[in-house]
Amino acid sequence: LFQVLVHSRRGAQQAEVRRPSLSVVIMSCAMSSEVEMNHWDFCVASNDDVVAIRKGPVTGSGKTEVHVLSAAHKYQKFSLQTGTGLHLTTNSNWSFALNSEDDLVCISMGPKTGSNTTEVHILTKASNYTQFSLKTKTSLHLTNPNEWAFVLDPSNNDLLCIKRGPRTGCGRTEVHRLAAHANYQKWNLQTGTGIHLTHFPDKGFWKFCCTKQGDLACIGMGPHTGTGKTEYHVLSKASNFTKFIVHRGTALHYTDPVTRPWAWNFGIGSNNDLVIVGRGPTTGSGKTEVHKLSGASRHSRFNLHIATCLHLTATKIMHEAANEINPPENMRTYSSVFADDDIGYRHCRSMLWSPQAWS
Repeated sequence: LFQVLVHSRRGAQQAEVRRPSLSVVIMSCAMSSEVEMNHWDFCVASNDDVVAIRKGPVTGSGKTEVHVLSAAHKYQKFSLQTGTGLHLTTNSNWSFALNSEDDLVCISMGPKTGSNTTEVHILTKASNYTQFSLKTKTSLHLTNPNEWAFVLDPSNNDLLCIKRGPRTGCGRTEVHRLAAHANYQKWNLQTGTGIHLTHFPDKGFWKFCCTKQGDLACIGMGPHTGTGKTEYHVLSKASNFTKFIVHRGTALHYTDPVTRPWAWNFGIGSNNDLVIVGRGPTTGSGKTEVHKLSGASRHSRFNLHIATCLHLTATKIMHEAANEINPPENMRTYSSVFADDDIGYRHCRSMLWSPQAWS
């Protein structure tokens, strides 16, 4: 991965390095690791089943697939594995949620949709997710996952569209709620919330869930929290999400991709347990894992740690980048090297260092 280049007055040429102190070492290609998180998504069903959604880019059925891990069997068995009525969903932005009937609500964010708005497509549980009960445009413009998140209120199936940032009308994270009874054509709430902007990475990493009561759970994953742990903050539905009813650190370490380059999903289970899906690219068991923080213990204790029958669902991607003399500022530091070669020619080069390299 390294080339040693020695330049002389006769021109740049590769040569044997006789004096290491005079050599100039530059990185000819940088390997940086990232975690692929877009191929799978996860939701928690009303009976605590974990619904694993295989989005693509390749599946056995050629469609987006649903693989349901059975809570009754402690996630050791699938209760359903099927292709759905939805095409592959890795080539655009999609979000998924389950409604009160455990129908799969598929939210098409863009960058292009047939209606030029964010759309809602609902696959019914009764059809094993092969048939749609609704396909509709919404009152919301096209969106993207950097600025928006989506959760469903299980008490009435309203769709909470969460505007993270970096800019909002009120300077805080906002909730724009689409009414289920109007087929998501009308707003029944548009408000600033009690939480600051939550776009990543500027404001840390946050994920959102709805409790069984329709309160908004905001999960602070890191890399910095007041407790040094993943945190659980709840905005009350009764206050239109302007007031917190819970602020707490949990028993779970940081889960942001900066501190730990792993993929995590969250959901709310029975008794307001926090269901945590550890996807990889490495886990202790070599499988996708389910961990539950007990609501009864105020999320200070786990009541389940278990490997599932599902393989790892996040992978490490290695990138090869050609040597760059002027890489982006956040990908470089310079260590100037001045040296005399054997015939007295002074030269310098810079060393490229990526903080993601070799991780």
